[in-house]
Amino acid sequence: MEAQEFLCLRRIITALPHPRRARVRFADKHILLVYLWAVLHDRPIYWACDVRNWPDAWAMILPDDSTMSRRMRTVSLLQLLDRLHQAICGLFTLARMVKHVDSFPLPVGSYSHDIDTRRGRCTREMARGYKLHAACVERVIAAWTLMPMSVNDQVPAPQLFAQLRASATSPPTTATTPTPRT
Repeated sequence: MEAQEFLCLRRIITALPHPRRARVRFADKHILLVYLWAVLHDRPIYWACDVRNWPDAWAMILPDDSTMSRRMRTVSLLQLLDRLHQAICGLFTLARMVKHVDSFPLPVGSYSHDIDTRRGRCTREMARGYKLHAACVERVIAAWTLMPMSVNDQVPAPQLFAQLRASATSPPTTATTPTPRT
């Protein structure tokens, strides 16, 4: 099952327009495929960097896990991931489906020195951290934003629905970058 999903994702990723970065051994699309192999199998990234965990027909040169960690934080790879998300959302007709907004608390440790965190309502208590606000269209996350935990769910809702309207009217390969924080 994971192999079929991976092949579908690989077809979509190879069709996405994305420039090749200069002076890198592995293209962003290659890094993203290794990352998705780990995600589909619910394994850590270092597991996907081992050639023994890949089928023999797909044997390829794989990056180190340190390379994966460094490259997964680059802007170009995050843009490619956003393009992939938009392409997958473009497979669904967003205009006619039921939409809803929900949030998921992401608390940080009490000894964290992150200055962007705020205290807010978590599951059953008050905590410091962030909230992932997402607009879902029939169980597919179509738009999202990350804000401090003190922000109420009603604040990012208009922005998320505006992103939904923009993605419903634009072609699926265009990327709308979600705002990470305010």
